[in-house]
Amino acid sequence: MSDARETPGGPGAPSAATPRPERFAVRRPVTVAMAFLAMAVFGWQSFIKIPRNLMPDITYPTLTVRTELEGAAPEEIEDLVSKPLEEALGTANNLVEVSSVSSAGLSEVILEFTWNTNMDFAVLDLRGKLDRVVLPKEAKRPIILRYNPNLDPVLRVAVFGAADLFELREVADDEIKRELEGITGVASAQVDGGLEEEIAVNIEEARAARLGISVESIAQRLAQENINLAGGQLKEGKVEYLVRTRNEFQDPAEMESIVVGGDPRSGTIRLRDVAEVARSHRERKTITRIGGEEAVLLSIFKEADANTVTVVRSVRERLAAMFAGPRAAGAAAPEAKGGKDAKLVRARDLSANIPSGMGYRTISDQAKFIESALNEVQSNALMGGILALLILMVFLRDARSTLIIGLSIPISIAITFVPMFAFGISLNVMSLGGLALGVGMLVDNG
Repeated sequence: MSDARETPGGPGAPSAATPRPERFAVRRPVTVAMAFLAMAVFGWQSFIKIPRNLMPDITYPTLTVRTELEGAAPEEIEDLVSKPLEEALGTANNLVEVSSVSSAGLSEVILEFTWNTNMDFAVLDLRGKLDRVVLPKEAKRPIILRYNPNLDPVLRVAVFGAADLFELREVADDEIKRELEGITGVASAQVDGGLEEEIAVNIEEARAARLGISVESIAQRLAQENINLAGGQLKEGKVEYLVRTRNEFQDPAEMESIVVGGDPRSGTIRLRDVAEVARSHRERKTITRIGGEEAVLLSIFKEADANTVTVVRSVRERLAAMFAGPRAAGAAAPEAKGGKDAKLVRARDLSANIPSGMGYRTISDQAKFIESALNEVQSNALMGGILALLILMVFLRDARSTLIIGLSIPISIAITFVPMFAFGISLNVMSLGGLALGVGMLVDNG
């Protein structure tokens, strides 16, 4: 007859020798506390360094094929460019919808794919199909564009107040753009608006035809005289010199004096004999106005892995320093104790190159929208956590249990920032929403 005995706690209960996490935590409280404290510190450091963006990096399954055909009407663009492209590209793999927009001189074919499509392979597939499409000879080669909201400018600034639009554009190109592109995290600064200087050559075709000079020959002579080419290398012993041929026009008078032909009766024919040369401006494609006054628009683009908020803050500080105005005569420059101070002093020195009366105004700022959205999600998550603790306190009526759960929430969130930083996950509306949801689940499971 066998003697059956049950272990304490029932047949399914673990024995005393079974290792359990809670037993280790009770026996080694200092070790566990130090481990959680270290992870919380690492989490705080990760939180400081995590990039902040509005939305996560998402590969949108949309491609746009852009083709230019100068001088063509919208109807011609549709018949000669858009429809052939739609027919050729409509057989692409995983394609959901294809549409096109035809305007004067421009065709845009928009292709939407399924979300699980590998867009790199989709681009290769489209390039192969584009090579087989027959388009007008005058049409430029089609360009494939991928939609990415992160490629939009993070900051748009309007600069205004110069004496004339030529000076406004020159200052924006030569001074402001060059300074802003040197900021860490700024990929490029694009300038639009204002007037770009250009020398116009207005040929009197009737007079040129009488003298036997064609427009093509005049254009060829101008190209031959206006050169800036590399001339190779010149070695002299151990020294190597780079040779460059520079013969560019500096003013209209130089252009007027070039020889464009000859005539037995009148002798040498110069450009001024058959054309009028004058300073002018390029064709304007963008006009920016602030309060009815024309301005120049500066669009700031960030690098792919840069923090939007940090980049915009740096650009704001640099612009404020540049437009602060030159220091008073005889005023001493502040002593530069570090790299940031030295950059600030240099920016203030550059304000001397900004004409008096010029100012700037922010048109759009992604950083403000991001900060507002992130702060709202953070405040909602904080209020949710506080309300959850109050409800626990009301129902449990145990301050110790409520305190333990209350401490676990910030520590768990801080620890979460460590893998987020390690895997390059930015702090955005989606990730913060997930953290807020995790707080609720943590309270429920606690």
